[in-house]
Amino acid sequence: LIRGEILFEDYALVIYEMFSLQEIGLTSLTDIARGAVHIEKNPSLCYVQTVAWDRIARWDPGRNYAARNKDPAECPGCDDSCPQDRCWSRDQCQTMNKTNPECDPLCVGGCLGPGPRGCFTCSKFITNDNDCVDQCPNGTYQYLNRKCITEAECLSLNEPGKEMKTKNMFTTAPESNMFVMFNNTCSDRCPAGYEMNLNTKSCVVCQGGRCSKRCVGCNVENIVTAQSLRGCTYIDGSLEIS
Repeated sequence: LIRGEILFEDYALVIYEMFSLQEIGLTSLTDIARGAVHIEKNPSLCYVQTVAWDRIARWDPGRNYAARNKDPAECPGCDDSCPQDRCWSRDQCQTMNKTNPECDPLCVGGCLGPGPRGCFTCSKFITNDNDCVDQCPNGTYQYLNRKCITEAECLSLNEPGKEMKTKNMFTTAPESNMFVMFNNTCSDRCPAGYEMNLNTKSCVVCQGGRCSKRCVGCNVENIVTAQSLRGCTYIDGSLEIS
């Protein structure tokens, strides 16, 4: 599963100018929750056309794009056992994500059994009891857009190097970030129009409509890094553009 929480121009998966790449190899990928696929200018890459991308990235199938990769006529075909000639490689058929009637509607990618606790992955949020839910229960906060945590767990993320173990997920809080609770969310950043008050550990309305944004210095090597600095008014450390 690729959740697509951060997109590059509406794309969750981009494979571009990988001159030596011959196969994509994402054999377990069955779902892209948000964002499209862009695969272009990979002269050695086979098995692009044999993957049913519209079955994986269904958020906006019309945006999925693949062009100027290796000519499919020069690539080996799928094994005869692959349904509908769909495969990731000669001997690895594509697994289609079929709806299991036993799986709860909040499941993604299948389940071990019925009910919201039997999901392999939750489509929205997972609680500390490993239940998939549509919204976080009262007294808990959304974390990373997929986990429900308590107030104590949110504040504990401010401990340097604090590591939180969840179902199929390890997350480590960056030492330079401050996590606060705002609008039922535990986050290290405030929404537009608000800025973080480190003294009160809360989000407050920006004075005069202009927010200050403190960013960590870095080396800007690509457009993704540049976009992460959008709106910064203070840079902690040095900033290099190469």
